[in-house]
Amino acid sequence: HRSALSLMANARMELLGEEAWVRPYLLAGAGFARTELGDIRVLFLQEPEEFEGDGGDTSLVGNVGAGVAVPLSPAVSIFGQGLFTRAFEDNGALQFTVFQLGLSFRTQGGP
Repeated sequence: HRSALSLMANARMELLGEEAWVRPYLLAGAGFARTELGDIRVLFLQEPEEFEGDGGDTSLVGNVGAGVAVPLSPAVSIFGQGLFTRAFEDNGALQFTVFQLGLSFRTQGGP
């Protein structure tokens, strides 16, 4: 198995004004991730093979993405977004894409 724990800072740039009924946006961010590859045991038509994990690595991570939000009220929006993330590790790169759907809640006074 492979696990990752990250600490990221992201910026969001709105492409249309507050009056638009649909609000597309761009995302970009950077941070750090701790990744670890655990021990693996492979069974396939032969004797089991075991591979030892890598002990973990902390690396620089970057992501870019885009999304769209649709306001349901002044305080609540529904959104969909996609993020491409890449962790730059000593032994290569871990990369993945995440698609999210959800609700966004605003507190008073800001986006």
